[in-house]
Amino acid sequence: MAAHGIDVYDFEHWIGPAPEFAQPQVENHTRPGTWGTYQVQTGVKGRQFERELRHVFSTYLEAQAALAFWNTLVGVGPLQLKYNNVNYAGIYGHLYSVDRIIEPDAYALNGALGPTYYYPFGGVAKMRIVLTPHPIL
Repeated sequence: MAAHGIDVYDFEHWIGPAPEFAQPQVENHTRPGTWGTYQVQTGVKGRQFERELRHVFSTYLEAQAALAFWNTLVGVGPLQLKYNNVNYAGIYGHLYSVDRIIEPDAYALNGALGPTYYYPFGGVAKMRIVLTPHPIL
């Protein structure tokens, strides 16, 4: 069981800071002939951010197959995200949409050794992913 995931796919390594949240967008307005300004909240929007995700598989062929499945995440809609075993939809009320997958790659890693696995002929799948946060209203 990996500590990170998007929808039904798990990842062992999340490289970069924690996922970002959507922030309220506020516009400042002034009226001619009056002193001061007033602010209007125009909505809650999230900025796109990019992270690298990796997962170790028992064979190189499994790593290549995982890349094909991960491509199905693009453009599906807001999905649940798990970071450090925390479900961001349940705790923080945020879902994330996958906008792009950049540089998907699979490579062989002979003697892959981790805390709960040893794969003599292992493979690693990695990708950089662009996500956008969406608050649950």
